[in-house]
Amino acid sequence: KQLPPHSLSDTGRRQFVQELKARNLQIAAMSFITRHPYTEQTGMDARLEATREAMQFAFQLGCRILTIRVGKIPSDPASADYELLRNILNDLVRFGNHIGITPAILPTGDNPQGLAQLLREINQGPIGVNYDPVNFLFNGQSPTETLRMLHPWIVQYRLRDGQKDYDGLGIEVPMGRGELDWNELFALFHESEFSGWLVVDRTQGDDRVGDLTRAVQFAKTMIFEE
Repeated sequence: KQLPPHSLSDTGRRQFVQELKARNLQIAAMSFITRHPYTEQTGMDARLEATREAMQFAFQLGCRILTIRVGKIPSDPASADYELLRNILNDLVRFGNHIGITPAILPTGDNPQGLAQLLREINQGPIGVNYDPVNFLFNGQSPTETLRMLHPWIVQYRLRDGQKDYDGLGIEVPMGRGELDWNELFALFHESEFSGWLVVDRTQGDDRVGDLTRAVQFAKTMIFEE
């Protein structure tokens, strides 16, 4: 669901949080997806300010992780765009560290080695990865190998499934019906002693609510087996 930061007054936010607590609920995941990469010069200042507002909003609602999509990571670490992205992320994590929010990058086709290198250079506060194995599957990368490579930074898992179709693109399918090896993935979750949120997601299909319900049961079964 979309919930813009300005959609609730301070009173409305407090009441919303109280309603969640009364139902023994907690917000596990929030995301802020910009229309343009962070390194796009046009509108950069407004984009960063909107991201900071989203981070504050997430904290006010009791969520401690905000997923962001930063755009394609430049391949050359010596390039001006790479340095700009590194500086932007250091600025955001510094702000997040101040208010108690960890920005989590949602990888979208990035080279995992390049992403890991960039993450090592973010030193002004905690930064994480919202790990979506389907994104790596669709880009021809091994979900399990990328998980092993990125696990020091993973703060949240996005659980959805997919399969490559005949023209090389990807199709999202209900969890457990795609090409992902969930036995190996959950074994790696367990091996890394991950204690954060596993967030089921379904962006396609005619019965998304039913698919999400079945995905929760599927995940519970896998966790119990582990």
